Order: sequence, then C-alpha cells, then structure tokens
Amino acid sequence: MIYLSNRNAQAGLDTRSLTETLARLLVEIGEDDTSVSLVFVRDRPMREINRLHRGEDAPTDVLSFRSIRRGVRSPRPDATAGSRARFGAYAR
Repeated sequence: MIYLSNRNAQAGLDTRSLTETLARLLVEIGEDDTSVSLVFVRDRPMREINRLHRGEDAPTDVLSFRSIRRGVRSPRPDATAGSRARFGAYAR
C-alpha cells in the first residue's frame, strides 16, 4: 500500500505520477507487499515533527520512520524494506 499526502501545495508535486513511479519501483525490487507512506510538509510542521521525534528544534529535509504495527515486528529487524514492514517519511 502506498499513502502519499502533499501538505505543501506550493511544491507543485504530481502525486499521482509519484505514486505510480513508487509502485513500479517497489515491484521492480521485489517489495510490492511493502507499505510506504510519504507526507510532504512545509518548514513549520517539519520543525515540529523534528523536535518531537529527534529533539532538534529546526526543520530538516527528510525524516523517515519505520513503523511497527501493534504487536507485529518485521521478521527482518535490519531491513530497510521488506514484507510486513512499513515505512513512512516526511519531506519538505
């Protein structure tokens, strides 16, 4: 599953094209059952997220998180992508 949200209207992203490209990439690398979430935000929310999760009171370009569903851990703890693992990222 791919979730993509553009909360920065000024970025001019083609979210449909980006989602399709990401889906093709996941199939190509054999990770089509991986869940990916991308959220594009402006500086202020990026700064807040960075402060909350990393203790850094400044915006940054990209924050990425590995999310684990309640009680379910990935069978590959060192994986950067993989089945049953879910990943999310914020970008500005």
